[in-house]
Amino acid sequence: MEIITSRRELLKLSLKTAGCVTAAALFTALSSCKKAPAPNDNNDDIEAKNDNVAECPEQTLTDQERSVRLSLQYVDKSPLAARNCNNCKIYTIAAQGSVCGGCKIVPGLVHPQGYCAAWIARM
Repeated sequence: MEIITSRRELLKLSLKTAGCVTAAALFTALSSCKKAPAPNDNNDDIEAKNDNVAECPEQTLTDQERSVRLSLQYVDKSPLAARNCNNCKIYTIAAQGSVCGGCKIVPGLVHPQGYCAAWIARM
């Protein structure tokens, strides 16, 4: 057990703990969030058809990053034709010459044809 010898160390430890608790609560809330189904005027239930999509390069993720991706149910190929990362509000477009972009919530590289439970329609 670590002995805290100064107020500064106590403050640092408190901030680290608060950050971890906040992050855990956010990810728990996001993973348990259920969205109401959208009206079926945009063929959401039709499977995505592009099977010849280039893959994202291998990436090294921490255990926490892998856990976040799992909790958000991220997949590289969306099961819904009308819902993919490329038309999601929180997706960040890939740099020129790259296939995969990023996401404001899902850590690591994100495929434009991917999907996760946090998908939000881009307006």
